[in-house]
Amino acid sequence: MATNQYSSIEHLIIECIIQINILYCFLSYVPQLRRLSCQSLVGFDNVPTDIKISLNNVTHVSLDLYHMSFDNLEFLIKQCHHKIQVLYISGYVSEEHLDTQRWKQLILNYLP
Repeated sequence: MATNQYSSIEHLIIECIIQINILYCFLSYVPQLRRLSCQSLVGFDNVPTDIKISLNNVTHVSLDLYHMSFDNLEFLIKQCHHKIQVLYISGYVSEEHLDTQRWKQLILNYLP
């Protein structure tokens, strides 16, 4: 992951297909990020548990999901939930994305 080299980028727009594990690598270098937009964000088979990303300044997140599990989405939201004011999610979703109890817990615990 990140060394001690960081970018001062505050707005990141990715307009190509990108796997979530590659996105995590990018995000580890932009601790000042405020707005994140990803089109065609592709999930990863296993949710990484060893990744530590500090996204304490993110206020706006826009994600266009493409074959991403709810576990991947949930992990990403948990990494940048501190100041989120706007969360926009679109794309191809599966049955697991329609689980109202999981959404309820995610919203109540991480998006108050």
